[in-house]
Amino acid sequence: MSSKWMGFKCLLVMGGLAASVLTHAGGVPADIDAALRKNLGKIPQLQINNINTTPLAEIYQITLDSGEILHVHKEGKYFLSGELFALQDAGGLKNLTEESRSQGRQKIVKSINKADVITFAAKGTEKSEIYVFTDIDCGYCRKFHAEVPAMNDKGVTVHYLAWPRAGLESDIGKQMHNIWCSEDPQSALTLAKQGKAVPDGKAKNCSRSIKSQYELGFTLGVDGTPAVYLTNGRKIGGYLSADDLVKAMQ
Repeated sequence: MSSKWMGFKCLLVMGGLAASVLTHAGGVPADIDAALRKNLGKIPQLQINNINTTPLAEIYQITLDSGEILHVHKEGKYFLSGELFALQDAGGLKNLTEESRSQGRQKIVKSINKADVITFAAKGTEKSEIYVFTDIDCGYCRKFHAEVPAMNDKGVTVHYLAWPRAGLESDIGKQMHNIWCSEDPQSALTLAKQGKAVPDGKAKNCSRSIKSQYELGFTLGVDGTPAVYLTNGRKIGGYLSADDLVKAMQ
């Protein structure tokens, strides 16, 4: 998410609606689609990715290129930014905005090139996979990494993506680039997570780019580490023990 949009978003937070945001078949009428794109197009920060219908009369769901979701009146003059929840018949709330985000994330997660990530494979039969945006200078990232062997024992494969919180050009960012390009990335990452020195040696002709991973994190909405995603696009939070991770995946 761009800093420009983050600043603009502060002007948009207006509360929530207890309504569903599920897309209906049939799409958005052409005249309404055109009106929404015309009016919202006046705001440079709002780069529209797609527009969907909702069960609410005259209210449409807009997904921006940043991944943010807005709920907009048909004329595009009034809109809300925030989480929308639906009250379930059996009680409890369902975060429908997060469900919509997950659908978009799923496509992105599936597009990740596994040759570019650092993978700690499940032991025996793989039951599931997770994608984790990580930083080597992060206490909870280090705690999470200590749980990886237990996760692997439970059949969970862990794919790490680089997300240096201080930026790509920071000392940590440069160290993470070296780790991803080392001859033994798994061992180098583990040493770094233990606070130990990492050998300077790099693999020849390294094609791994942590820049693309870092940018992908912003697209998915990463704002801290560790950030854990399932293959279906659902974000299940930050640090979790191996036992809590398996429960959260259910």
